Amino acid sequence: MEGNECIFQNVLPKTQVIWIFRSINKEQDNQSPHLYLTAEFQVDINSIVVDAGVAEGNFALSVVEKAKILYLIECDTEWMEALRLTFAPWKEKVVFC
Repeated sequence: MEGNECIFQNVLPKTQVIWIFRSINKEQDNQSPHLYLTAEFQVDINSIVVDAGVAEGNFALSVVEKAKILYLIECDTEWMEALRLTFAPWKEKVVFC
């Protein structure tokens, strides 16, 4: 998440947040099939990025500084408050769908 603050839902116990965070990091290991960015695929400066199924926003946070605009799609309404807080510093380039 490139040093950016990721805010989780208030309803989650601390132990679950820790577990989720560790799982997210494990998914981004170079050997993981869930790795979003690779040597062959990167988000370039001023890219338009769509993150569908945002959840906690880890992918979007990892590219927010490079992206020209981010479209964040999340159908789980319980994540929306946390996502709005997480991405508040970039509200001029983040669109919630």
